[in-house]
Amino acid sequence: MTIKKTTSRTFIVGRGPLNYFLDLKSNLKFDKWKGVIIAIVILFSFSKSLNAQNTYTYSLIDADNDAVLISSFNEDITWNLNDASGLNVISDLDNYSEASKVRFTTSERTHTEGAIPFAYYGDYFGDYGEANNTYYGWQPTVGTLDFLVEYLDTDLNVIVSDSFSITFIDTTPDTQVPSAPTSLTGTASSTTTVALSWNAATDNIGVTGYKVYQDNVEIATNWAGTTYDVNGLSPATSYDFQVQAVDAAGNESAYSNTLKVTTDASSGGGSSGTSVWTESNTTASYNGEVAIGRSTVPGGYKLAIEGHVRAREVRVDQESWPDYVFKEGYDLPTLAEIQKHIKEKGHLPNIPSATEVEANGVQLGEMNRLLLEKIEELTLYILQQQSEINSLKKEIIKIKK
Repeated sequence: MTIKKTTSRTFIVGRGPLNYFLDLKSNLKFDKWKGVIIAIVILFSFSKSLNAQNTYTYSLIDADNDAVLISSFNEDITWNLNDASGLNVISDLDNYSEASKVRFTTSERTHTEGAIPFAYYGDYFGDYGEANNTYYGWQPTVGTLDFLVEYLDTDLNVIVSDSFSITFIDTTPDTQVPSAPTSLTGTASSTTTVALSWNAATDNIGVTGYKVYQDNVEIATNWAGTTYDVNGLSPATSYDFQVQAVDAAGNESAYSNTLKVTTDASSGGGSSGTSVWTESNTTASYNGEVAIGRSTVPGGYKLAIEGHVRAREVRVDQESWPDYVFKEGYDLPTLAEIQKHIKEKGHLPNIPSATEVEANGVQLGEMNRLLLEKIEELTLYILQQQSEINSLKKEIIKIKK
């Protein structure tokens, strides 16, 4: 609110617009119509100033050394926490004739400041940073803080209110590499296939995938699981395999141990005229691998079918089921982390992408486990939100009373 003067009269907050008009009329000579016009202008200006948002400007202060970071703003701003951790906000109001006190209200605290400069964190002597061996300021966290600023008269009545938001971000780069995958093992399950598996790597933020190398050439990027089938190999041939872990920042771990695997030798074809099947009562059995509509079976599998399979029911045995989601200590990702991953990767965390599924298919049992894991995580998010809704309902009931 700007102090306005006409002749020697000062507009002081707390006096009505009619008083201003009468004072003005007693000091100026003008005809009736000019007086009406001036009165309308005064009433309009007075009403506008009391209802306007962002009437005042504010400064962002480095409370650690009393340095001014942003000298003037009156709208929503964004601040990187790496540029100063200890902060304070002060109003530009420097005249008690406009307001005697200022009340700052956020979700963190409410503070009524009675000494100029009026500060979000301050004492009653106008100190707002390091002063008299006392620290005034706060260390905000990542997120948005909404400020409601109310300017008060001597009786603590609100003269005018103001509002703005500060969105705090942290752009500290993630430079910590994941740990290397361990215990890389594999078997040659056919003449052209090797099945690999390894122990998961760890990271300070999270591993997003793995790179698989065959003879120092990358053959899989951002693979979500800890098993991988290498297809299209040559019979009776030795290959070297390694695996790397990758995090969201693109940091790559050291290589895993080098695994050397030799594929099976080709049988050479031909037929002796004898069957490879045996029959006991009504059960036919075969100890090898069966390929239907194709010539090979991927590593780790006994049956591969190129075509459709129809059955009344299929049972998949599982040794791991995601009841762990409901156990205490489960690391439930925040919705912000989920949103970031979707924006960057285009799919949910730990769920294979469309490209990976197209190239390698899905493991039915593992995919059902992952889908249930996401359903149980979604249940936890719903329960959290319902708890917040219940709390808000209670607060609304208190306010209505």
